[in-house]
Amino acid sequence: SPMQDGAGTSGLTNLFDSIIGEEKFVEKKLTVQKMDEVIIRSRESMHYYEIFKRLFGTPKESKSEERCPYCKHDTGKSKFCRMCGAFPI
Repeated sequence: SPMQDGAGTSGLTNLFDSIIGEEKFVEKKLTVQKMDEVIIRSRESMHYYEIFKRLFGTPKESKSEERCPYCKHDTGKSKFCRMCGAFPI
C-alpha cells in the first residue's frame, strides 16, 4: 500500500506471511473472532494483535457510535482506524 511504501514497512507483509502458515492463521483468526469479537484481516495484524492482547488484554468495545467494525476502536469521524489500519471504514 502507499502508506506502507512511504513508511518503509512494505517488506513486513511478506515476513509475516512466511512466519504464520495459512492453516494456523485461519485457526487463530476464527478463535479471535469468536472469543474476542475482533476481526483480524491479515497475518501481520494477527502478530500485532497477539502482542496487544498480551500487554493490555482483550480490547474493550468503545461506547462511541463511531468505531471500527473490525477491532471496535473509537475512530471519531475518521475513515481510517488508527488501531488496526482498516481503510475505508
